[in-house]
Amino acid sequence: MGKQEEKKLASAEQAIIDEFIKDLELTADHVKELLIEIRNSKIDLATIKAEFRFVTENVKLLSVLIKDGENSSIMTRLAVVEVELNSLKRELKEYIAKDTDGGVSRITALAILEQKLSDISLYISSLKAKEDLKKKAQDASIAGKWQLYVAIAGGVFALLGSIVALLMSVWGK
Repeated sequence: MGKQEEKKLASAEQAIIDEFIKDLELTADHVKELLIEIRNSKIDLATIKAEFRFVTENVKLLSVLIKDGENSSIMTRLAVVEVELNSLKRELKEYIAKDTDGGVSRITALAILEQKLSDISLYISSLKAKEDLKKKAQDASIAGKWQLYVAIAGGVFALLGSIVALLMSVWGK
C-alpha cells in the first residue's frame, strides 16, 4: 500500500472519528436535556404529591363531616327525607284534588274573614286617632286659657302698680 492509500484510509478513519465525536456530543446534549427534564419532572411530581396530600386530608375531613356517630351517611338520610317529602307532596295534591270545591269555598270564606278583621282593626285605629286628636285639642285649649289668665293677671297687676305710682306721685308732692 502506498502512502496515498494510507492517507485516504487515515482521512476516512478521521472522518469516522469526527462523526462519532459529533454524535457523541449530540448524545451528551440530549442526555443533559433529559436530566433537566427529569429534574423538572421531579419538582412537578413533588408539587403534585403535596397537593395530593392536601386533597386527601380534605377528603378525610369531608368524609368525617358527612358521616355521623353511627357511621351512617347523611347523604343517605337526605335522600330518604327527599323521598318522604315527595310522597307527602303527592298525598297533599290528592287530598286537595278530592276536596277542591270545599277547599275553594273555605279559602274564600277565610279571605273574607281576614278582610273583615282588617277593616275592623283599621276602623278602630281611626277612632283611636280621632280620640287622641280631640284630647290634644282639649289640652291645648286648657293650656291656652291658662296662658290668657296669666296674661290678664299680669296686665291687671301692671295697671294697679301704675295707679299706685300715680297716686304716690300726686300725694307725695
